[in-house]
Amino acid sequence: MRLEKAWFLAHGAETPEELPQAGWREVRLPHQWTLEGLEAEVGWYRLPLPQGGPRRFLRAFGDYYQEAWVDGAYLGRHEGYFFPWLLELPPGGELLLRVSAPKEPLGVWPRFKRQIKGVLGQHDCRPGGTTERGQERGTGGLWGGVEVWVREEVALLGLTHRLLPRPGGWRLWVRLWVDAPRPFREEVALRILPENFSGEALERRLILEGEEGRGWQEVVWDLPGMPLWEVWERGFPHLFRLEAGLLGASLSVPLGFRTVELDGEGWLLLNGRRLFLRGTNIIPTQWLAGYSEALAQKDVALLKEANLNAVRVHAHVTHPAFYRACDQEGILVWQDFPLQWGYAPDEAFAQEALRQARAMVEVLGAHPSLYLWCAQNEPTHNRHTLGPLLSAALRAEDPTRPVREASDFREHSYPGWYWGHLRDFLALPGAPLPSEFGAQALPRAELLRRVLGEAAWPPRWEVYAYHNFQPHETFRVAGVEVGG
Repeated sequence: MRLEKAWFLAHGAETPEELPQAGWREVRLPHQWTLEGLEAEVGWYRLPLPQGGPRRFLRAFGDYYQEAWVDGAYLGRHEGYFFPWLLELPPGGELLLRVSAPKEPLGVWPRFKRQIKGVLGQHDCRPGGTTERGQERGTGGLWGGVEVWVREEVALLGLTHRLLPRPGGWRLWVRLWVDAPRPFREEVALRILPENFSGEALERRLILEGEEGRGWQEVVWDLPGMPLWEVWERGFPHLFRLEAGLLGASLSVPLGFRTVELDGEGWLLLNGRRLFLRGTNIIPTQWLAGYSEALAQKDVALLKEANLNAVRVHAHVTHPAFYRACDQEGILVWQDFPLQWGYAPDEAFAQEALRQARAMVEVLGAHPSLYLWCAQNEPTHNRHTLGPLLSAALRAEDPTRPVREASDFREHSYPGWYWGHLRDFLALPGAPLPSEFGAQALPRAELLRRVLGEAAWPPRWEVYAYHNFQPHETFRVAGVEVGG
């Protein structure tokens, strides 16, 4: 069950006992307080819990830390914004969630950050840019909402898969996340259903056995030849859904039959054929609670209108709707882990990054559009410490996709903007695969006035700077003249 509303209070209290009785207001979920104009670091959410059972589980997407209480009893803490907190709920009628996205102190931010948020925590395309104001308009809140899952004693909590070709067909490696209070032996029903075309469903029933505890249970399912998922320009992106049912609970994830690999010259082979990648970077939004299926479909339609067949989700994990739209429309996705520039060098941070990298694969790994994992964007002092560690973890979690240690400065081609002249493109900078290139461009005058108001003209340069205008590159390197 998805919870649609909550009582909300922006307050820096550490515990429920410190909270005032007054000031709470009802909000709709998903919710991020910055979208309401609040410059806060902590928000509290009070939610009535549906009854049922014998077991109930919380599934909450929050940015960045979450803590939970049920009827005053403390349940624990979660770190990480892009994967859900799955927590068993005890008996009780009221859930209290503390969600915090604190600004990191100067000195830690920007070179030694600890929050794994990528461009949502620091970037030259977010409010304040790389200045001391670069953490303003933060991304805290329950951006993906809250669900309460009612389950039987043996609970199905997660589903994903890996896909491998075999002679004459496919080998589907199904992974089911199961929580069991005892050793179990239960029937699981698997189904594969066409999603964006007409076709027959495939079904299989089997007995799943496991031990007490929470962990991954695995099933191998050999399949015949299937309609292929392809990029939009070369064919049709045949998309299926894989469903799993256990004791009345069911989950589903996308499934597309395709292979991706790099050949000896660095070319991408999609379904065994070379593909010339034409792509761009994208950050659909800083505030995921405001994104939707309709906006995702519009963004992907614009990618196709620009004659692109690939997109790089730049140094963050974005809203699930965007990946669904890419699956449906035949756009390939390069996925970055949310590391942007510099992070803490210690073992504790590396351990947390490993945990979250594995979580990223489990959350996104079922999407057929996703063709490559990348561990960092433009790393600085941590290039040769985090890069090898995280790329090894990504390969171990997902042996079916290419993995890159980093998207490095050397493959980001900006002649005529950050350096040099446009003619320097003749030397093919960033070859063989530039993962960034381009130049900044101001929007049309009407839009500029809408965003900046009276500061648009004559220019109030401090306001332009907050919105990441780059005067040196514009006037000195590119040689743009100021108009009148």
